[in-house]
Amino acid sequence: PEDEESIFFQYKSGINFIKYDDIPVEVSGTNPPPAIMTFEEAGLCESLKKNVSKSGYVKPTPVQKHGIPIISAGRDLMASAQTGSGKTAAFLLPILQKLMADGVAASQFSELQEPEVIIVAPTRELINQIYLEARKFSHGTCVRPVVVYGGVSTGYQIRDICRGCNVLCGTPGRLLDMIKREKVGLSKLKYLVLDEADRMLDMGF
Repeated sequence: PEDEESIFFQYKSGINFIKYDDIPVEVSGTNPPPAIMTFEEAGLCESLKKNVSKSGYVKPTPVQKHGIPIISAGRDLMASAQTGSGKTAAFLLPILQKLMADGVAASQFSELQEPEVIIVAPTRELINQIYLEARKFSHGTCVRPVVVYGGVSTGYQIRDICRGCNVLCGTPGRLLDMIKREKVGLSKLKYLVLDEADRMLDMGF
């Protein structure tokens, strides 16, 4: 296992929080939950709050202010925001909080892993970025994220999955491969996240 310093070292937030305060946000849907103004209002457990702080996050960005309460309320969400606006944390934090509140624990003794969360992205670069964020925010908790993508040994990734998996991050092809090999099951799935969904649809996903 990697030490805490290596997990947090490269991924300090580079977000200019002051700049984002003036960005207008349009929210549609029936009775959307009110936005939060601080991470304290997000109802995160102590472990998540510590990891948010270690990541250099000072205050929620607009997509986080609106996205976190919507997902926390169990609502579906489709969001569009520019690169670097904190979209990944906007969906990861409320999902991780829910998993931890439910007390999930991935079994290390099963050939078939049934993650509660599957996150899909079109490229291995993007899915690896999401995985690194998931690993960072879940550090020191009961939640275990795993990443799978093409161009890497399938055997290695299968062994990693079988060590326990609550949050599976994957590119479409390798994810489907793991399902066909019966290494990943969907019966416990609670959250499905499609990052850059429009791009994946263009690719025929």
